[in-house]
Amino acid sequence: MKTLHLILASPFQSRMLDSALPLLAEQDALLLMGDATYLLQESSRTAALLETLQTGVKGFALQEDVEARGLRETSRFEMIDYDRFVALCVAYDKIHSWP
Repeated sequence: MKTLHLILASPFQSRMLDSALPLLAEQDALLLMGDATYLLQESSRTAALLETLQTGVKGFALQEDVEARGLRETSRFEMIDYDRFVALCVAYDKIHSWP
């Protein structure tokens, strides 16, 4: 069963990513939204954790949220718009939101 994991909280205020990473399975996806997009900063304390994503796990980030925070895009995460976000929600069997 493919799961889309939505990470919403700032890495500076929450440890949700720490909880989500062990549950990621092949064919799952991780979508950074809102303040979770701060995970794209190389200086973030969680940057090393993102490198542990398993092969086969796709990484996405909501482009509007990345731009609103003045962050740079990264090759590890595909930037998507809201239309693609909706399409992902339909494409995955299960959605797990990590507030």
